[in-house]
Amino acid sequence: LLQIRNSGLRMGILTSNSAYNVGMFLKYNHLSDFIDFIYSDKSFFGKDIVLRRLLDHENILKEDVIYVGDETRDIEASRKVGIPVIAVAWGFHNRKTLASHNPDQIADTPGDLLGCIQKILT
Repeated sequence: LLQIRNSGLRMGILTSNSAYNVGMFLKYNHLSDFIDFIYSDKSFFGKDIVLRRLLDHENILKEDVIYVGDETRDIEASRKVGIPVIAVAWGFHNRKTLASHNPDQIADTPGDLLGCIQKILT
């Protein structure tokens, strides 16, 4: 995360958990300085709708976003919105399941994230 932050990129969190809970987790784990915003939404209309709301709320162009997620529905939502996606293989779904949904990149470890981001940006 430090390398990503030092590269000049902003980072935010999209969650269905409360922003307070996520903020406390970040604070407890000394990660607050890496995250620019936390956007919480518990919509039942699909993650793509929530992702569009986040972009509007934070005034971010989809061309300036790379989504990082650990579920196949993260990949599907990113495709619907038209943004690249990095699937992380240490979360909810395993690498094989994520790969079957064709993300732009797959990160097997947190250390792989910066390299995946750089591949998408070039």
